[in-house]
Amino acid sequence: MVFISITVVIFYVYNILIKKIAKDKYKPYFSLLPLLLLSVIVSIALGSNYISSLSANNDGIAINNMLAYWIIGEGGWTITEFRNYFLISVIISLSLPCVYIFQRKCLLKWS
Repeated sequence: MVFISITVVIFYVYNILIKKIAKDKYKPYFSLLPLLLLSVIVSIALGSNYISSLSANNDGIAINNMLAYWIIGEGGWTITEFRNYFLISVIISLSLPCVYIFQRKCLLKWS
């Protein structure tokens, strides 16, 4: 939850700054590129965490990076939970380029 809150605030501030800097040249799809980059980084972090949980030793499973900890948080960690977080992040990472392309084509068509 902390990660989502921080991401929303940073995205909102970034969007406002880009609108002020670019003025008339601003296009809504500009703001999707940083989200796409962040989404890929999150997918890599969660995938790394999921893979490492599959090879858990006798001590149990754990979160192996801070980014995954910010997303998953405390609680009953299970391999299934790690897998679900990873799959959701991959779906988001694959859908953002589609949204970007759709927005860009629609805006170019309407311009």
